[in-house]
Amino acid sequence: MAAEGRFGASPELAVFADTGWEPSAVYAQLDWLTERLPYPVERVSAGNIRDDARSGGGRSRGRFASMPMHLLNRDGTKGQLRRQCTKEYKLAPIRRRLRALGLNHVEMWLGISLDEWQRMKAVGPAVD
Repeated sequence: MAAEGRFGASPELAVFADTGWEPSAVYAQLDWLTERLPYPVERVSAGNIRDDARSGGGRSRGRFASMPMHLLNRDGTKGQLRRQCTKEYKLAPIRRRLRALGLNHVEMWLGISLDEWQRMKAVGPAVD
């Protein structure tokens, strides 16, 4: 829809932050889009989130970013670990790439998957 100008001006660049552990359908969709969009699509990564979680490798970067793992508490209630992966595995790699390109002031659109709709909220301009 953005490439068709439905949101106003068309983007000049798309950046996909790869956690290294996305479902195969995500990669297939990304490949399909990359071939069809009129602007470049770049892939960035902060590593493989699954491998980091299993080996503790994320700690080598200073601390471990937890995934939103679901769990069953001792009392039988359901729970979820604290989520930190979006910042470290999505936002930080995107911001690093934009800075490397010399883009210090950008309008950034962030997509969120339908299965995380409850996390959506209106936000103002991001400030580092």
